[in-house]
Amino acid sequence: MKNKTTYSVSAVEQITHAYRSIVPKITPELADYWGLQRMRPWSLVASDFHSVTFEQLKTLHEQTLEIDRQGLDEQERGNALRNAALSAGTGFSIGISPWTDNLLARTYTDDNDTVVILLGHDWYPIVTGDHPSGTPLMSWDALHEVERYWAGAPRCMSR
Repeated sequence: MKNKTTYSVSAVEQITHAYRSIVPKITPELADYWGLQRMRPWSLVASDFHSVTFEQLKTLHEQTLEIDRQGLDEQERGNALRNAALSAGTGFSIGISPWTDNLLARTYTDDNDTVVILLGHDWYPIVTGDHPSGTPLMSWDALHEVERYWAGAPRCMSR
């Protein structure tokens, strides 16, 4: 990994601005698909980028780091992460997914006339295991930052 910096307030504003420009309204169907009402146990990834605040994202980020330090077993850790997201009122991304957040932060400008949104994952942030849990402010856990993704990542992006 290059560095372990988190998204700043201005970076979060840039990313949410990009999402709001691309998706000016989240329809009820889309909100249901993304699970923004947090009714399904797994609906914790996407955040409502029209209303999410930096404070909510930071709260979940800090709670996630604390949960990882506790050494909980997988089931306890998963429950703790889910409860943290529910109490923060946001998901484990700034918008649709951590990868899309990162790509928008790197490439979006208001002058763009075409946007390609990449949706994909090899693990969701709430999946427990040997890796640290993802947080919405982790700018370093993205397609072009994690070495295991480099073989398949486009070479046009700088590392």
